Amino acid sequence: MRIANHAAMAVVLLLAGCAAGVNFVKPSDDQLVVGTSTQDSVLASLGKPNLKSTKVVNGETLNMDTYAYAKVGGKAVFPGVTPARSLALVFKDGVLVEKGYSSSFKQDNTYFDVDKAKTIKPGMSAEAVVALLGHPSGEAIYPVSSTKGNRNMEYVFGETKGFKSQRNSLIVEVGADGKVVKSDYTQVGQL
Repeated sequence: MRIANHAAMAVVLLLAGCAAGVNFVKPSDDQLVVGTSTQDSVLASLGKPNLKSTKVVNGETLNMDTYAYAKVGGKAVFPGVTPARSLALVFKDGVLVEKGYSSSFKQDNTYFDVDKAKTIKPGMSAEAVVALLGHPSGEAIYPVSSTKGNRNMEYVFGETKGFKSQRNSLIVEVGADGKVVKSDYTQVGQL
């Protein structure tokens, strides 16, 4: 199961249980460095996650910590949306291999243009992707990416209106040469 689906599940569970979780600020990119940051240092910095789980990717069992927060009546990026944010962190042998952030709060939203996302093709440069969609809200390395030496750029945006939710996810795998190897757009749910 993808990181986005685990994060979405955590937010839905928070909303369904009438709990808001513990509010958190998105850590800066230098606080969470894929391939370097350790699970112990993240726990010391962010505290206990809302959800701990595992997932298997490319034959590797990985540990995942998810932080989530929602605020009914908060300032959302779009009208009628219950604003929520989630941070899913995946570790292999205690080292961060994937980080994924999603937010529908107005001040730190991760919205991206789905029509533009669908135009990403193999051979495009990573810089062209960023120019088209902005800075990705997440990233990953092997074993989450399909090949050692490749990196995933992850764009994720989820929104909930009443009892309906939708999550858009774009995973762009980039080779060591800085060119797109493949991209995968997924929409789960519908508003």
